[in-house]
Amino acid sequence: MSELDQTQDRAAEGRRVLLEREVVLEFEQFSSFISEYSANISLGGMFVKTDEPHPPETAFRFEIRLADDGPLVAGRAKVLWVREAQESANRPAGMGVRFLHLEAEGRGLIEQIVSEHTAVGGRPFRLEETGEAAADVGGPPPEAAGIGPEAADKQQVPLDRSTVIELPTLEALLEEARTPTSTLSLDTPPRGWKPGIRVARPQTRPQLVAQIALGAIVVGAAIFFLVRLFASRPVVDPAETEPPPLPRVEDQADVAPPLPPFSGVEEITWRRAGNGAEIIVRLDGSLPRGSWSVDRMSDPPRQRLKLVGASRPYPTETFEVGFGGVRQIRTGFHDGGAGNEQHVLIDLVDPRVGLEESVVEESSVRLRFRRLRP
Repeated sequence: MSELDQTQDRAAEGRRVLLEREVVLEFEQFSSFISEYSANISLGGMFVKTDEPHPPETAFRFEIRLADDGPLVAGRAKVLWVREAQESANRPAGMGVRFLHLEAEGRGLIEQIVSEHTAVGGRPFRLEETGEAAADVGGPPPEAAGIGPEAADKQQVPLDRSTVIELPTLEALLEEARTPTSTLSLDTPPRGWKPGIRVARPQTRPQLVAQIALGAIVVGAAIFFLVRLFASRPVVDPAETEPPPLPRVEDQADVAPPLPPFSGVEEITWRRAGNGAEIIVRLDGSLPRGSWSVDRMSDPPRQRLKLVGASRPYPTETFEVGFGGVRQIRTGFHDGGAGNEQHVLIDLVDPRVGLEESVVEESSVRLRFRRLRP
C-alpha cells in the first residue's frame, strides 16, 4: 500500500462517526426533567451534564424517560463537542449533542419547552454558541468556537456502522435538587400523558389596567341595577296591606256547629295498648265541664267512670276483656242528686294494676290501664 493510500485511509478513519447502541436519561419526576432541560435544549440539540462524556462524533439512539413510564423524548443524536471537566458552577462537565432525528411527540414537547422558557424571559439554548454568552446554558467550551469547513464536512459524512463503540448506559445524570432555571413546575404526568406545559406568566401593566377597568364596569352595573330596582318599587297604601276580615260564622258553611250536651253512651270499646289496655267510651254529644269524674274503688280493685246528666241509660251489660290487667267492664244507670248518672266500672285483676292516663275529648273518654307496681 502506498503512502498516499495510507494517508487517505487515516483521513477516512478520522471522518467515521462512532455509534453507541443506546443512551437513556431517566428521571424520577417530570419536574426534574423540566428544571434541567428548559434552558439546555432546543430543536437542534441539547447539553447533557456528565463526568464521562462520549468522544465527539459518537452517534447513538437516546431516550429521555420517566421511571416506569414511556419515553418523553426519543431519537438519534451525535456528540458535537465535549467539556472534559467542570470549568465553573455554571459550566459543568458534559457534552453538547446534535439531534439527527426526533420522534414526533418529543419534537412537540421540545417546542413547548423552548416556547415557554423564552416567554418568561429565558435565554434560548444555542448548541454552537461559545464564550461567556453561553455560560448559563451549558454551552460549548471555548475551543469549540466556530464550525469550520472541515467540521462541516465531517457532519455531512454518513454514519459508518462498521465501527461500533459500546459505552455504559447513562442513567440518573440529573439531580432533582437543582434550582429550576424557569418557572415550569409540573408533577409526574400519568401514563398515557401527552405533551402539555403550563407556566405562571407575570401580568403586564396593560393587563392589570384592563382587569381593574373591567371590575369597575361590573361594580357600576350592579349598583345601577340595584338603584333601579329599589327606585321602581311601587308605593303601597298601608290600608291595602291589612288582612281581609275573617268571614262570619254563619258564612262558613264548612264549619261544623258545636255538639249538644250528651244524653247517653253510644258504645264502649277496648284494645291493647303496649302491655296494658285502653277503654274508650263514646257519647252521643259533648261533655260539659264538671259532668264526668273517675275514682278508684277497692275490694275488689276497680275503676269507676261517672257521667252525670245522662238522660238515656246504656244497657246494663258485662264485657269480658282479659288482658292488660283488665278483667271485665260493667255498666249501670243510677239516680243522683245532680241528675241521672251513667256508671262504667272497670274490674282489675289485682291492686297492682292502675289507671295510667285519662283523656277527655269532645265526645269520648279514653282510659288507659297498666300494671304500675311490680
